[in-house]
Amino acid sequence: MGLTEVKTGYTYAGPITTVTAPNGATTTTTTDMLGRTASKVISPDSAHATAASQETVYTHQTMALAA
Repeated sequence: MGLTEVKTGYTYAGPITTVTAPNGATTTTTTDMLGRTASKVISPDSAHATAASQETVYTHQTMALAA
């Protein structure tokens, strides 16, 4: 009985981080200039390659400082 090695890959490119799961599914997160999540795209694994990706776009409100 042999061991199975399972790896999760991480790729960083400026404000974009992509995580690849062992099954081939990917999650790509983009951040804005303040480091807040701006969007997240989840792509299906290789077994469900015909399924559509799911994208979520985030908006952030700024708070006015009291004078």
